[in-house]
Amino acid sequence: MVTAPGKLHELVDAIIALRCAHRFSITSWIRTREHNARVGGNPQSKHLLGLAVDVVPDEDVPRFLFLQSARTMGFHYLDEGDHIHLQMLGPGDVPREVLDFFQGHPVSPRMGGTIGGEPLPGPGGPPIQSERT
Repeated sequence: MVTAPGKLHELVDAIIALRCAHRFSITSWIRTREHNARVGGNPQSKHLLGLAVDVVPDEDVPRFLFLQSARTMGFHYLDEGDHIHLQMLGPGDVPREVLDFFQGHPVSPRMGGTIGGEPLPGPGGPPIQSERT
């Protein structure tokens, strides 16, 4: 797999911008296929291309503020509890958890990210209502 230099630069620029707003540590970035398999990563993980990072915020800032900043800077995120997975999505990319959540439900273009597996609405729109119980 080969990463387009422009996408990698976009990710690095966004990480630097996020770092200016919040202190955090990067716990995983570019992975080999072997390491990705050992940690239970998706075989198509963006970590394999260097286009995803796992981070742990260092400061005592409300998590939702960190996640909101990440979204504002162009990241899609997945809050996995012990870390936050961040990745840049390209045009047409739909996060797996969004597809899973909206299986049989109408999809909203305002989807912004997830906390604990539950999607959040994107900026500027009303909350997304789920029929899920």
